[in-house]
Amino acid sequence: MNRRDLIASVVSITVMVLLGLAPATGWYGSFLARLHVPSMNTHEADAVTAGYYEDLLDATAVRGSTPTGLTSSMSASRTRPPADWPRLHETEGVVWDPDSYQRFTLRPGSTLDYKGAPLDVNADGYRDRAFSPIEEGGPRRVAIIGASITMGSGVPVDSTFENLLEDALRERGHDIELLNLAVAGYRGTQLVDMVLEATRPVGADAILLVVNDLTVNPRAMLHLARLLSEGRDPKYPFLAGIAERAGVVEGMSEEEMLDRLQPYNDEVNEWWLTTAVHHAREQGMPIALLVVPQPGTVEPLRKRVKPLHALFASLDVPVISLYRSYDVVRDQSTLWLRPWDRHPTVEGHELLHRALLGAVEKRADLQEVLFGREQTHDD
Repeated sequence: MNRRDLIASVVSITVMVLLGLAPATGWYGSFLARLHVPSMNTHEADAVTAGYYEDLLDATAVRGSTPTGLTSSMSASRTRPPADWPRLHETEGVVWDPDSYQRFTLRPGSTLDYKGAPLDVNADGYRDRAFSPIEEGGPRRVAIIGASITMGSGVPVDSTFENLLEDALRERGHDIELLNLAVAGYRGTQLVDMVLEATRPVGADAILLVVNDLTVNPRAMLHLARLLSEGRDPKYPFLAGIAERAGVVEGMSEEEMLDRLQPYNDEVNEWWLTTAVHHAREQGMPIALLVVPQPGTVEPLRKRVKPLHALFASLDVPVISLYRSYDVVRDQSTLWLRPWDRHPTVEGHELLHRALLGAVEKRADLQEVLFGREQTHDD
């Protein structure tokens, strides 16, 4: 085979693989593995996040389902988790409560292997190191509230970006403790409840509230739809009013309820963010918002968050966007736990930590939230 024929063969095979007409095996499979895997566009991210993995309390694809509209790098064989890769609600790490607004919480004291890493829940019921006692003169306690990325699905507890940040700040002389109250799968309607109900019992002095794809994707109203389909009390009059305006009635399927609620996504986002910020202020707890992306889905998240910019400005709180965290990695799929699970790896959490630490060093408004009026000291 001459050089021209060889080049033609490589180009033809590459095109066929990218179109899904040939499997990426053998020598050309190795060749393609070296090519850049493009990030998902908004449509492709919707196919993954809206109904395939973000619905399942974490970022894992549904077993046996094949997302449509994905790039060739996300074929069915790469997006289906194996049987030994359980979703959070399939483990003993959660407690289901038939009367709870949250529906499920982490089980205090539970220990299990989850997504290839130990998942230990502390005595307070959160995936974090043991919280220190609440006492006058103790460290400044900053609660961080979010979903699975913030909880640290699939990485050791000491490797989460939250604990990496805590360690770095303490090394710099700050007497601070970050309290990770994140729970995989929690949407905005649940995060606001955590701000209102969970921060005071753990003695929080300030709050970092995480906005990620789960709070703004097309199925962000899934928590409310599930509450209503299960006959649970939506707890907040605003949400009850949304359900009434949407025409949600008993007997509808969860999906039908979700379809009716989806047009109200923007109103609900404005409500939960505004309610969280106002409550924090009323309680004397400074609050900042963090926008935290998954590797490979940065641009879709940026587009979904853009309509919230006017709201962010009106709330007048620090907003830290970590969109550039993964820029140093050309193929961001290498930062996924597995091809079927897009939670960030230990390396991904390190990159998030570096980006957030950089923001702390540059942003006086974020320093005010984290440190208050404290003065640093040398150990």
